[in-house]
Amino acid sequence: APIPATVKPTAVQKPAEPEKTAVPVPESKPDPEPEPEPAKQAQPATEGLSGWYVQVGSFSQELNASGLGKRLELPGYETRLQKTTTKTGYAWRVMVGPAKTRGAAEKLRDRLAKDHQLKGIVINNPG
Repeated sequence: APIPATVKPTAVQKPAEPEKTAVPVPESKPDPEPEPEPAKQAQPATEGLSGWYVQVGSFSQELNASGLGKRLELPGYETRLQKTTTKTGYAWRVMVGPAKTRGAAEKLRDRLAKDHQLKGIVINNPG
């Protein structure tokens, strides 16, 4: 009986891959982090804003006035800084409001006195 021939496997060559050319890949930069929203700052009072306000402080340093304004904004009060001229330079008034009526401003003044130990005065800004 004939002896079967052993078949040797032959190496199969893969087709040559096309030569790759170096293409510059733009560097991927991480997405910029969204800028945090700026903290709400006391808004300067302008002549265009009319209504009744409670003035709770007057400071020779704007930083001190701004600090009180920010402290009052935490519990939700709306504050404004008003820059005024004095004999020695400038002063910054911290005002809370506006309220539509004098009575509403007086209630606001009383609440500020009770809750924050601030003695305020009610003023009218005619706008």
